[in-house]
Amino acid sequence: MWKNHKGFTMIESILSLGICMSFCLFIIPAIVTITLKAEQSEEQYRMYEVAYEQIKLLESNYPVQVYSLKDGREYLIELTSGALCVQNAEEKEVCIYQ
Repeated sequence: MWKNHKGFTMIESILSLGICMSFCLFIIPAIVTITLKAEQSEEQYRMYEVAYEQIKLLESNYPVQVYSLKDGREYLIELTSGALCVQNAEEKEVCIYQ
């Protein structure tokens, strides 16, 4: 008989594998979701930044429709007497109202 039992039993291995799999089932989708939300908020931040830059440049001339490039992306800026709207290529729009 062996008196020195080293290693894991089959049940311990299956349990640890199950714990690791369940951990991956919850963590990986959460990381993907967080990454996607971060990219969306970064794009929205760029659009607001473009809007504020254009307000400073075009404050007195109404109405204005201009295309602007920022970080390699094209934005459509529409400035009217009541609002400034920035629209990206995916048709998402951010407006700032007076």
